[in-house]
Amino acid sequence: MSAIRSHSRYKNRRTLSGTFLSLLFVLGLAAPSMGGGQGLATEYVVLMCVDGIRNLECFKNADASPLGETPSYHPYIPRIWSEMAPTGTLYSNCVTTEASFTTPGFHTLITGDYQAGPNRARRENFGFFDNRAEAPSIFEYFKKATGRTAWGVINKKNSLLADYSVHPMGGKDLGANFVFVDPGRGANRYQSDTEVFSAVVQVIEDEQPDLMFINYGAVDLSGHSGSHDTYVQAIQSADTYVADTWQLLQSSPKYQGKTTLILTTDHGRHSDAYGGFASHGGMCPGCRDLALLVIGPDTPEGQVVSRRTYQNDVGSTIGRFMGFETPFATGRILEEAFGLPAQEHILLSRKPFAASEGDSNVFMALERRRNGKQQMHVGISRDKGETFTAALNLSSFDGSEYASVAKDPLLLVNRRNGTDLLQAFWLDLADSEGRWELKHRLADLTQFQQGAELSFNEEVMIADSIFEGERVTAGLYNTGLILQTPHVVSTRGPNGRREIVVTAGQRFTMGFRFSDNAFADGGQGNTQSMFPTERFFFYEPHMATSDKQDLYVVWRDIFSPVWTDLNGDSILDPLHNWDVFFSSSNDGGETWTLPAVRITRSLGATLHPCIALAPIEGLTKQHQLFVVYSDQDSNGIYQIYMRRALLASGGGTPISFTPAVAMTQSTVGAWYPQILVDRPISGNGIHLVYTDFAHGNGDILYRFSDTGDQFSPPLNLSDSPEISQKPTITVMDDGRKFVAWESILDGTGRSAIRHKSFTQVFPEVERE
Repeated sequence: MSAIRSHSRYKNRRTLSGTFLSLLFVLGLAAPSMGGGQGLATEYVVLMCVDGIRNLECFKNADASPLGETPSYHPYIPRIWSEMAPTGTLYSNCVTTEASFTTPGFHTLITGDYQAGPNRARRENFGFFDNRAEAPSIFEYFKKATGRTAWGVINKKNSLLADYSVHPMGGKDLGANFVFVDPGRGANRYQSDTEVFSAVVQVIEDEQPDLMFINYGAVDLSGHSGSHDTYVQAIQSADTYVADTWQLLQSSPKYQGKTTLILTTDHGRHSDAYGGFASHGGMCPGCRDLALLVIGPDTPEGQVVSRRTYQNDVGSTIGRFMGFETPFATGRILEEAFGLPAQEHILLSRKPFAASEGDSNVFMALERRRNGKQQMHVGISRDKGETFTAALNLSSFDGSEYASVAKDPLLLVNRRNGTDLLQAFWLDLADSEGRWELKHRLADLTQFQQGAELSFNEEVMIADSIFEGERVTAGLYNTGLILQTPHVVSTRGPNGRREIVVTAGQRFTMGFRFSDNAFADGGQGNTQSMFPTERFFFYEPHMATSDKQDLYVVWRDIFSPVWTDLNGDSILDPLHNWDVFFSSSNDGGETWTLPAVRITRSLGATLHPCIALAPIEGLTKQHQLFVVYSDQDSNGIYQIYMRRALLASGGGTPISFTPAVAMTQSTVGAWYPQILVDRPISGNGIHLVYTDFAHGNGDILYRFSDTGDQFSPPLNLSDSPEISQKPTITVMDDGRKFVAWESILDGTGRSAIRHKSFTQVFPEVERE
């Protein structure tokens, strides 16, 4: 079981510069290794993070000579530069594509999957934040594979919650043991790496870990001081501790010649044009430019890799070195670190989103990684989703340095002036400076319905991220606005039909983009509004609409605390955790009801909210809302819960929400619910799909109700040993259901899209 250890026993240990500690002989009495990938000399891995060093002062310092040339002196990191870098592989073009904060940066490194979340520590003056990764970590994979516990030494509160994830296939019992070195306040925290190194020496002596995470955090703390001298001094100190740690490992009978070290950082710092070294957190080049060096017995010496690599590549690479699988990691293995040429990863498909038109036509959007680029594709079926044509690539790339990632695809089928339209939306990192843009393409289905090929117009940008220092009159912080997780609906607006895209921001805001002409004007005439609330963080917005101007939106937020006794002292403490919130609009999104309604109040993280609106049979002006989400039950196991609300006559604000009802009884955990209400010719239908991890992988289950009072027994749609997750559902006009999902093919995270269409609810499938 993971634990957070006090740092007090690790104080007052001297560094190893010059003379080594007498503990080295103890390291020869190591326990047998449980690690090591097949055919590799590596048996142990150390992931080391120099927190918040700007790569300009690290491997890209303008005053330093190129690696491998003379003189090989570096003014800030002389020992890393001369003693370590020439013996390993340097990745000179590693970036994070997301906002550059400490907490999500750590979570991305250890999971191999980008993890959005606020940059909040475990304990702050104004409360306790429980903000864990949502994909399993390398520590959990490692312990599940070997039975051994990983160790970490850290001095940033932001990383206290990196020891284990909330994923149903992870958890506290599989987590790492972390030693926390409290940096304190004032000037002493700028020297806290001294105590971190002392703790590292002690953990190596006492525990001899096979997998270890080390964070030297004083560089980031010193950068925030605003003093360049203090910042540089912290870098130079970190240089000593990093080199001494590597020297210690290479002088140990256990670790020598069998250890790979991955040296990196959680984030960079602002480029000088965007505020300089004193801060970070946005999308500017300096913040997202990361140091990455791999050293070990399997890694070529003196190799410099210039291809674009990503922060989430680290987790899957560690799994390859240690011989354990990382199925939920979305990064790719850094092949050059194994002496291999970079591979073209083609069959990686994720995040399906389905829509249908008429009785037969089904469209499916997905992320697809091809030849090193992650693109937005649309598959087309004319036979009720039984077969699909080759997917169309809707995302284009301009050849810029950042133009390689598209994500979060959406589709919307709606009718305007008697014409059926297919609209596609996605987030695209296609700006030459590397900011996220919300893209849109439109297809008129008239000719397609007559047998012609589907044709989209040119893509347009309808919203973009805000760089640091831009639009300060909007009241935004200097960390900018980072677009995340959009959702789209069509409703009645002041001028007839209206499309509304809701997009969560990385910090402080949720934005809406409106169009009364299907964005046909190239985005020029669109209006934008920000949700008027002071909540801290929006994520996973999901919207429902009536045929009028009524809109309903749910999202998850970590700002408002639950007051509970955390310490057993009968004093209530503010616990900040993910909860679901709700708001509505009666004028097509122009204004919203405030304050927002809190749907959940949980001591665990509440995730994946989804909302749908259904008319009540026989009452033409009465509707009810369905909100589903993932939350922990009394045993700490994630289940799917549902709450309903009756709407007043004519729509509007809900009268009240019913108590939560558990829709699952999983023994391991249920995630990713999607609820859909359709109005097919055959009658009303309420459809629920979700992922259940009860069988040790992930199964896609389906339930149906005609009124919402009683649901059918779950139908297993996937019934496969593959890990199936993130389902999407659409229903054709004749009542036929189409469900697609992401299927993880093996332990390296390779994924494909599976799908199934069916006409009726079958008896529950029993599984041996």
